[in-house]
Amino acid sequence: MFGLSQRELLSKMVKNACENNLSVYENGIKDYMAEFGDIDDEELAISLGAEQKQHEVVESYFTAVYSSIRESLHTSSPKIAIRFDFAVQTLCMGSDTLGLGKLDMEYFQNGIPAGIVFALAYYAFTNKRITSNKLTQTCVMLNHYQIALMDRVLDQYESNS
Repeated sequence: MFGLSQRELLSKMVKNACENNLSVYENGIKDYMAEFGDIDDEELAISLGAEQKQHEVVESYFTAVYSSIRESLHTSSPKIAIRFDFAVQTLCMGSDTLGLGKLDMEYFQNGIPAGIVFALAYYAFTNKRITSNKLTQTCVMLNHYQIALMDRVLDQYESNS
C-alpha cells in the first residue's frame, strides 16, 4: 500500500544499473586519455581516431547499462523478457511501441540511453506505453542522470590530472 510505484521501482533499477556500470565508462576514459591525452592538436587527434574512440567509450557504457537491465529482466520472468525484446525490436524498426514518438536512429548512435532503457522496462513490466507526462519526465530525468554521472567521472579525471 505504501510501497514504491512501478515507475519508482524501475527508475531505481535503471539508476542502479547506471551507477553499477560506471566503471565501464571510467576505464574507457582512462584508456582514451592514455591514447589521446597528450595530443594538443585537435585535427591530429581526430585523424588518429579520437572521435571514434570517444564514441566507443560512451557506447560501451550505454550498452553495459542496457545489458544489465536486460539480463535482470530475463532472470525475473520469461513473459517480461519477451515483451522487453519485442519492444527493442520494434524500436529498432522505427515503431512507436514505447509511446515516445518515432525516434530517429541517430539518437541511438552511442547506444540506448537510460531513459529509453526505462521506457523499454516499463513496457516489459506493464505492457503499456509511456503515456503520462510523469513517465516522460522520468525518461528525461534518467537520461540527465546518466550524463551527470559521466560528467562526474570526467570532472574527477580532470581534477586528478
